[in-house]
Amino acid sequence: MNNPVGDPSTQNQGQVIPANTTIIDFNNFQLALMSEIDASYGVPLANKLYNNIPSDYSIYVYYYNLVKEFEVKTKNTTILMLLRIIEHLLVGAINAFGIYSQNLMLQKDKLILQTKINDILSSKNVTNVEVTCNSGTINMTKTFTLATVFNAYILVYGLPEPGVGFDPIKVAFLASILKDAGVDPYK
Repeated sequence: MNNPVGDPSTQNQGQVIPANTTIIDFNNFQLALMSEIDASYGVPLANKLYNNIPSDYSIYVYYYNLVKEFEVKTKNTTILMLLRIIEHLLVGAINAFGIYSQNLMLQKDKLILQTKINDILSSKNVTNVEVTCNSGTINMTKTFTLATVFNAYILVYGLPEPGVGFDPIKVAFLASILKDAGVDPYK
């Protein structure tokens, strides 16, 4: 306990604890850690910015284990409840990130399937062959294929405005999702 006035259970019986007295069970490292968890996981979760939740699972496990360690060390039931809320926040944030990632992949798959269905329904794969003895001209076209991550970006976020380019944070986020799905994002 960090209480500059002393133990409140013995000194302040029946009295109001002064407003400037702090009764905490956290040291500066623990407070900084809780602040970092809130900023990295809580704020994006609350604001529905799921792609801003860190995707590095090892950092999540590190934070989770530290919170569990703090829970074991505390006897203060109020602090224990706060630590459990933070633990639930971490679990909820990582679950929301996973569901959001899966949703993006399903949206991409749905658009690809819809494109294939439209191609089939529009008879795009039907070729008419005519034999003629006419002379004519030859036209040539060049086509190129974007990397998978850029195709996914266009499917999910739309084509960027001319001159603006692709958002590198969103590209990195989609690349991590594709890697997790076993797809080479730059192929």
